[in-house]
Amino acid sequence: MRIPRADAPGLTHIYGPNATVSMVSWLKWQTTPDWHAGAFVGGVWNEYKKARQYAIFMNLSVCEPTNAAIGHVSAVGGPTPGHKYCVTRACSGHGVPLDRWQCVATTYDSIAIRAYINGVLYPEPGNNPYPYPKGIYQPSSDAEGADFSIGANFVNETSGGPALIHNRFNGLMGGLAVYKQALTEDEVRIACSSAPGFNGTQ
Repeated sequence: MRIPRADAPGLTHIYGPNATVSMVSWLKWQTTPDWHAGAFVGGVWNEYKKARQYAIFMNLSVCEPTNAAIGHVSAVGGPTPGHKYCVTRACSGHGVPLDRWQCVATTYDSIAIRAYINGVLYPEPGNNPYPYPKGIYQPSSDAEGADFSIGANFVNETSGGPALIHNRFNGLMGGLAVYKQALTEDEVRIACSSAPGFNGTQ
């Protein structure tokens, strides 16, 4: 699903050196353990246009375990300087199991990125929280920025070819909430527990 940037300023106009954001999603990931592509949950993240802002991913090789929930924030839009892709991310530290409803979340307080599973932060120095006091990328115009998307994102900035839809999320999603503030761990736990029938345990 994709919402044009101009139609969703509350979601896409989260940027600048002091920007803060949180995302909470309830999902049941349904894929095979040997599936190596990333799984894009949602956010403002267009790699083809080099217009990355914030997003939640799963199943990326930048984290261990690879089925961790990943909170991404970019201050530059394009790849992290010196890298092929964006590597500024917090890793949840615990994997997201298949075929079970889970709550994954990420927060950014303009100082550090954090990733949660079921409202719990599993601390890992340098990875969760991930220090990143650089803010969120601000495009020069809406035409240069990314749309808000769920379930897949545009990639192919490095090959010179056309934009491709990739990192498809395979499964069910019960909801996705975006906050223009950095929730505390208690607030993330409360948000996760707010979904009817969700018991907040793995």
